[in-house]
Amino acid sequence: MTKGQVMGMGALRTVLALSVICAHGGGIIGYDMATGRGAVQGFFMLSGFLMQLVLAEKYNPRSDMFLFYSNRALRIYPTYFLALLFAMMVSAFLLPYSSGFFYDIRAALPALTPFDWIRIALSHIFILGQDVFVFEQFDTSSLHYTSAGVGNAAETLLLLPPAWSISLELSFYLLAPFLARLSTVWLLVIMAAAFSLRCLAWSNGLDYDPWTNRFFPFEIALFLGGMVSYRCRNFIIGALGSRGLRRIFPIALLGVLSVHPAVLAATALHINVELIYLAFYGFVFCVLPGLFERSRSSKFDSFLGSFSFPVYLFHWPILLAYNAFAGAHQDIYQGTLRTIACTVITLAISYGVVILVELPLERIRSRRNQSGKPEAAGSAPVQLATTSSQL
Repeated sequence: MTKGQVMGMGALRTVLALSVICAHGGGIIGYDMATGRGAVQGFFMLSGFLMQLVLAEKYNPRSDMFLFYSNRALRIYPTYFLALLFAMMVSAFLLPYSSGFFYDIRAALPALTPFDWIRIALSHIFILGQDVFVFEQFDTSSLHYTSAGVGNAAETLLLLPPAWSISLELSFYLLAPFLARLSTVWLLVIMAAAFSLRCLAWSNGLDYDPWTNRFFPFEIALFLGGMVSYRCRNFIIGALGSRGLRRIFPIALLGVLSVHPAVLAATALHINVELIYLAFYGFVFCVLPGLFERSRSSKFDSFLGSFSFPVYLFHWPILLAYNAFAGAHQDIYQGTLRTIACTVITLAISYGVVILVELPLERIRSRRNQSGKPEAAGSAPVQLATTSSQL
């Protein structure tokens, strides 16, 4: 592989997105790679790293806030609306087959008030607020909070249920310019407070999904962990050395692909799986600087990374269509077939989205950055394509 074809942070983003397909589709012989939770939380840390990077090297957090927010919107919303339209078309097509959003939502009609419809409409338009629905359920008379876990969540009210994590991303983006101004000590204090809240919730029985990885006051610790990782990059890169940097992607890939086997082993040995995820957070913290340093000038890695967001969004309606026509079989072999088929179709669609939408928008964002103000003297050049956020 040539120097221009180095794989790093972008390639890892797409591996994490493919892990989500595995988790939703049934896996490859039951294997979920990073697991759905590990993939999403890895994205959160990666996002924190990249937002600290661009706010340190490409934006002034005080004077360039509009440019930062508008570029984030250009990154997220065009592809999201395209995926939303695709999901609507698939759901309309599946209606005669008793499947899809338009079929499922009929069961909720008696429970929805005009206020609920406004919430649903606004959350689909702005994405923010979609995470709230994973804490709710509906019955014949109302939509309300449930303590039963995500299995009873009101996810049928959403065309793209995986967008709940994008809602958390957007919440972080709103805070990022302000968090980037804080000292590392303050970031660590906020991380400690968020982790303490998580432990308090666990001790009171909230140790299940959605509380494990979908509640923003807990998950902000992961975003901040990514920011602190960027601030520690010189120390971490120095500790890796030139040999470690050359091997950083295989090391990172092995670590990510080991999450599901480690979770299965911990479960079999009656070890708390939270220890596995804590180890995973520490691992991601350590490899992020090396991944970025290794691939920061790699257009090939940037191209691979541009697949992560459309893969994450478009796989859901494809899975629904597969289930409608092939049946939602739960055995391990049917799950494998479903995962492989949906991965291939999703990658093919995502390629078209990358070529027609993602890359043109990336060029627009790059021109907006260049026209905003000269790069600060001494700033390291940043391959902006690698700063595209995921999920």
